[in-house]
Amino acid sequence: MEQGKGWGAGSIEVEVGCVIELSKRFGFGVQHFFDIGAYHGEYTVEILRRVEVRKVVSFEPMKANFKEMKKRIGDSDKVVLVNEAVGASGKKMIYAENNSSFLGSFYMRSDFVFEEPATVVSGKKLILKYGAPDFVKIDVEGAEIEVINSFGESLNEIKLLQFEFGPPNIESRTFFREFWEFFQHRGWKLFCVSRNGPIPISSYTTQLECFKTTNFLAVNVGLLESHLEFK
Repeated sequence: MEQGKGWGAGSIEVEVGCVIELSKRFGFGVQHFFDIGAYHGEYTVEILRRVEVRKVVSFEPMKANFKEMKKRIGDSDKVVLVNEAVGASGKKMIYAENNSSFLGSFYMRSDFVFEEPATVVSGKKLILKYGAPDFVKIDVEGAEIEVINSFGESLNEIKLLQFEFGPPNIESRTFFREFWEFFQHRGWKLFCVSRNGPIPISSYTTQLECFKTTNFLAVNVGLLESHLEFK
């Protein structure tokens, strides 16, 4: 738990705190934010409360959750609410245990009895439509790699990315090594979210294959360093 493993649920204040700490450490602002898998908008609300953002785009595909998110956030000229999923473009089913679940996923589980169709749009198209965000948070119950890949080369324009790893990755058959190799190949630095702040991950070990809800942050060091050199 001190390493952040299995401490992902109910930690939004700490998650945003780690985002703020890394943005200060690496010298960038979070003015433009994508909240992918926004549920009822709790993360969006916390970002709005603590960060001077210019624009937030929040995505939630489940209709009941989207309605609740609209109610919670209300009217704001800073926030765009989108009733769509993010991933490989097309149409997909969302599965969950009920219509207002926070576990809505592209992947069926034995205890899921609810399903509804959703429009899926790629990250690349979102950047073309809304511009490149400084920060992207992804909480999509096992489809994180699909979402990340959907940005294509546009991912290079993002400074910071948060993703969740846990039980749903068993359903999607995704190991943490896939995330490690993806970001290592691109020169990004990985951190684990913990109540002690962001913990750097300097190397891959099988101990990272912990299927308990854990949040990670990836920093696009190459992009940030190129900005500093340009300045």
